[in-house]
Amino acid sequence: MGSHQVLPLVTVTIVADDTPKVDEVFEPRTLKRTLAVGTLYTAVSLGAFFTLVLAFKFISEGFVLLLTVTQHH
Repeated sequence: MGSHQVLPLVTVTIVADDTPKVDEVFEPRTLKRTLAVGTLYTAVSLGAFFTLVLAFKFISEGFVLLLTVTQHH
């Protein structure tokens, strides 16, 4: 029988923090991109907030309706 070598399932590469990374190129954000991202985040946040407010109103009105129906019987 021949000898079979088992290959490792995980390969670990240790990179020191002071080692420069060749693949990464730092590109500063432009003012236009910063404003666009800020506007997008603001719109998404406001949309989520108003959706939460509408859901809260819908649920609270349902509870009030449920209480009024049970009080009449």
